[in-house]
Amino acid sequence: MLLRNVTKHVKDQNWFAVFIDFIIVVVGILIAFQITEWNETRQDRAIELDYKVLLIEDLTTIKDELVQQIEHEEFIVEHAARSLKILNNMATQPQADLFGQTLTLITGRRTLKLESPTFTEIKGAGRLTVIQNAALRKEMITYFDDLARSVTIVQKNNDYFVESFTAFLKNIGIGIIPLNQESCDPNANNIPCKFSQHFQTAMNGAKTNSANVIFNAPLDDSIWIQFRSHIAYRAMGAVSNLQRSKTTLEETEELSKKLENK
Repeated sequence: MLLRNVTKHVKDQNWFAVFIDFIIVVVGILIAFQITEWNETRQDRAIELDYKVLLIEDLTTIKDELVQQIEHEEFIVEHAARSLKILNNMATQPQADLFGQTLTLITGRRTLKLESPTFTEIKGAGRLTVIQNAALRKEMITYFDDLARSVTIVQKNNDYFVESFTAFLKNIGIGIIPLNQESCDPNANNIPCKFSQHFQTAMNGAKTNSANVIFNAPLDDSIWIQFRSHIAYRAMGAVSNLQRSKTTLEETEELSKKLENK
């Protein structure tokens, strides 16, 4: 219809009408482009909101994992301090059995696993720009880089501090020392206590260490210096993991709030 009108106006040399027809065509095209752009923007916004919901869910899982890591490291720090206190009072208040049990309590390590399948998908598909706020997008990239760094730090601390501590106990002949009720509640949910319970069941009460011989060494024996050193290093590793986990938890909570509000 419009084409016929244009042809007729050209034949009639009605240039004003031709100009009007041209304006109508241009405006129609612009409106069509605008509608298309509006639809794409609406779709992108819907996709962004969906991704934000999934990211928030991932961050909730990460927060739960960090809380468990913090609880574990606090447990280690607490019992390392208790172990040193017992050791320092050994001359006036011998507690060899209790000292050995605290050593068992601080041998456990916990692997930190922090992942976001949603961010991995977005990044892998090259769709980071789906997060329209540039500042938030940059903060997300920085956060997940730091997250990977936190996992690496905890892993290296475990490899260096925990493994050297357990190797020391193994090399001097101390095996797993069963934990009594004073050291471990039957319903305890921490790693050392759970491991000890399973271990005792598996060994059916069999003796698994020669700690009584080692703990009867004279108080001026160099073995006690080694104990203090290794316990202190074990605590140092736990403190490092604890501080890193707390910092990461704060960053996770902050990013989660921003995703909820933007």
